[in-house]
Amino acid sequence: MRLLLPAVEIVQQNDVHLYLTKLNVKQIKDLINSKQLIPDTYNPDINIQRGYQRTLDKNRMRKILNFLESRYKIVLNVMPTSIVLSVRKSNTEPIKFNNGQLIIGDDATLFVVDGQHRVWGIKEHRDVKYEVPTTIIYGLNEHQEAAQFLVINSTQKKVDPSLQLRVLFYAEEKLMMNLIKEIKNVIPWQSWKLEALKIAIELENDPENPWYKKVKQPNDPSGEWKPIKEGSFVDSFRYMCSENNPISHVPMDKKAAHLKNYWNTIRKLWTKPFEDDYVYDYILMAPFGAGVFNTLFPSVLTLRDITDLSFEELLKPIAKKYPTRSWSRRKGELSKLGGGHKTYNNTAERFLITINRNFDYTNSREYERIRARAPHNLKWLVDKAYDMLSPLKLRSAENLKNERGKHKRACYVLANLKDNMDLQVYVGQSKTIEKRLGGHGKKFNLYYVESCEDDQEMNQLEGTLWHLVKKDVRANENHPNVKFCPFCT
Repeated sequence: MRLLLPAVEIVQQNDVHLYLTKLNVKQIKDLINSKQLIPDTYNPDINIQRGYQRTLDKNRMRKILNFLESRYKIVLNVMPTSIVLSVRKSNTEPIKFNNGQLIIGDDATLFVVDGQHRVWGIKEHRDVKYEVPTTIIYGLNEHQEAAQFLVINSTQKKVDPSLQLRVLFYAEEKLMMNLIKEIKNVIPWQSWKLEALKIAIELENDPENPWYKKVKQPNDPSGEWKPIKEGSFVDSFRYMCSENNPISHVPMDKKAAHLKNYWNTIRKLWTKPFEDDYVYDYILMAPFGAGVFNTLFPSVLTLRDITDLSFEELLKPIAKKYPTRSWSRRKGELSKLGGGHKTYNNTAERFLITINRNFDYTNSREYERIRARAPHNLKWLVDKAYDMLSPLKLRSAENLKNERGKHKRACYVLANLKDNMDLQVYVGQSKTIEKRLGGHGKKFNLYYVESCEDDQEMNQLEGTLWHLVKKDVRANENHPNVKFCPFCT
């Protein structure tokens, strides 16, 4: 296939030529079909072992296509980033440039250096005239091309969008809410950031809240110390703003209002770490404290609603077991735990068990025993069951309506906290999950549910859950009636 493209030529060192041009969907499709446009995918065959890119991910390609065919008012389907192609050195002249025109010969092969998923996602776009900026490099050999791929993908720095998001935050409320809805459809794995930033800014701007003037915002003077950067503060809300968290049904403005009361209560129970003269000496306002308490927040809010206890009544046991000295930056026991979301999650779970010891219903020894003896292809199942039993995942049974239509087949965990805070745990499976959970709703007021791929996974997961719940709190009298339990031996 021969192409004539308008282009700008840039000659760089070592006689490497760059051509800035554009390709439309039809041209991309034709080049792929004629096998002139290819990704240099790694081939593990010992006799070949060529290529430097990973195999194409169909899921990523589909996401790009969905984005291109979206019709949103704020998040427009624009792709301004150039795809990078390479025409390797050759004894022939596969491409020629003359008077602003780039001629790609029918013997030219263009290797995708950067943007292979964009290229193959664009290929399926219905609008054949849709154009994308393209950079074509001429003059590299295969090894230089691979090195360029490494440089591009190793040195690109992710841009912190905080400043741009702040512009939207201070715009109309309706605009911000519409953007959050659109982002959830376009890049759902990143949508939590918008809600998290909105909540973070509300806390930062409230003079009555402990976080007022305690968060280092973008473009603050570099020499000015504050206990936490805004990026870390926003990240501490990751779990409570994720799509599948216990309070995902709570409107954003109400979450922010509850959080303000929650953090005011924390300041009341641990006063010294919030005082200006001592804030540096403790980690309660550092990323660790924010990460732990914001991870714990959905569970505390849920417990407040089903027990009628106040935030202060629920958090007092934690303050008693982990007093101010536990938060000391130099000698506190909590400062030795490190950081990161896994640590925040584990510590929040420990705090939840401190609120009510009955939340310690998972048999960790049994988990270790079962996982150690599980076949390699079933270890993931044991991990999934163990993860499902985290008390941080439990949500109010009043929100069962939110599960409608989500699960074709699933396993569930039910818990009862009605009677003097004593707990019972029941595990089960169902193909009509909303109906089954609704039937249990009168006895159990907390639940968690996860979908299963097929009947086999559902049966095995239910049996595994049963084994991992401690006997003294397990409401199931008998082992689930499943055809095969890999851990009953």
